[in-house]
Amino acid sequence: MAGSSINVISLRVVKSGPEHTYPVEVYGRVIARDEVDYKCVVLFDRERKDAQFINSEKDMLALTGPRRALVTDGLMCFEFDLKVKGKGGPDCDVQFSKGVILYRHNFYNKRMISQLPSFQSTVKLVLQHVASPMAASVEVSLVRKQQLGDRAVHFNGKITVGTARNYRQHMVVYDSSRLPSGDLVTETGSLVLDHNLLAVSRRIRDNTLKGDEQETIYVCFLGAGSEIEDEDYIRPEEEDEDEDDIVSDEEGQEEPDEMESAGAEDDGDDPTSLVALKYPLSETLCEHGSLKLKVKVHWTAIIEAPLHGEFLTRLGVLLEGYKLPDYRRGSANGSFCE
Repeated sequence: MAGSSINVISLRVVKSGPEHTYPVEVYGRVIARDEVDYKCVVLFDRERKDAQFINSEKDMLALTGPRRALVTDGLMCFEFDLKVKGKGGPDCDVQFSKGVILYRHNFYNKRMISQLPSFQSTVKLVLQHVASPMAASVEVSLVRKQQLGDRAVHFNGKITVGTARNYRQHMVVYDSSRLPSGDLVTETGSLVLDHNLLAVSRRIRDNTLKGDEQETIYVCFLGAGSEIEDEDYIRPEEEDEDEDDIVSDEEGQEEPDEMESAGAEDDGDDPTSLVALKYPLSETLCEHGSLKLKVKVHWTAIIEAPLHGEFLTRLGVLLEGYKLPDYRRGSANGSFCE
C-alpha cells in the first residue's frame, strides 16, 4: 500500500503580463511525474483551438487529471508548458509559462503552495499531502423528479470535492460555465466531471487530522455565481527567492473557525449543499434547489508500483480476483474480476 499521496487542489495564473494582460486565452500542457514510473500524468491538456479564457487571478485552470493517484515518499515534479493565444494567429502566440516545480515530500506539511514565476506570468500550484491514502472516485448523477417528466434537466453550478468541510479548500471537478449544457450530462444522467479522483486518509493516528477528515470525502454543490476565493498564502514578490516557495497552511494562514470550515455560509444568493460520505458508505442522495442528486463513491486501495524482486511478494498478498494496475499507460485500473 502507498505510504502517501498528493492531491492537486488548484492551479491559477496569479500574474499576467507585461505583454499579455487579463483576459488571456491559455493552452498547452501541465503534467506530473511521480515515483510510480516517472512517466507523464496529465493534469491539464488543451490545444490552441480549445484554449481556456482566464479573466483574472481568481480563475483556475480547468484540470482534467490526474486519472490515477499520485504516489510519492520522496521527490516528484510538475512540468509546465503553457502558451497564450496572440491576436494575429498561431505565429503571434507567446510562451506564457514554461518550467518545473519540484515537490519534496514533507510529512508535516499538509498543504503546500508553490509558485512558478516567469517573464510573462506567475503560476501558483496548491497541493495537499495525504498520509496512508486510499482512493475515492466520485460519480454524481441527476435524479429526475416526477413533476419534471421527460423534460431535460441540467445542473447549473459548480461541484467541489475535498477532505475537509470548507469547500474553499476543495478541488473543482465540475463547472457548468465551461461547456455547453448538452455536453454536461450523459445519457444515464451522470454529470460529466473534469476529473473525479481524490486521495483520502485511512484511519490512522495523526494529531494533525480531525476525526471527520479521515476516511471521509466531502462533495459540495454551489450556485453558478459562486466564486471560490483564493485564500491561500502568497509570499510577496519582493521576498521571492530563486527556488520555488512552498509553505504549509500553518505558516501561511490561520486555521478557519468552525463557521468558516463548515462551508455552508451563504455566498450572496447562491445556495450551498454539502454532502459527506464516510468509508465504507458508497452512495447517498442530496437535494440542491429543485434538483435531487445521487452521489456515489468507489473506494479503492492505492498500491505502489511493483519494483523488480518485490513483484512476486506483492502479487502474493493481493486479494483473489484483483487485477494488477497497468501503470505503463499512466492510469491505475485495478479492479476485481466480475
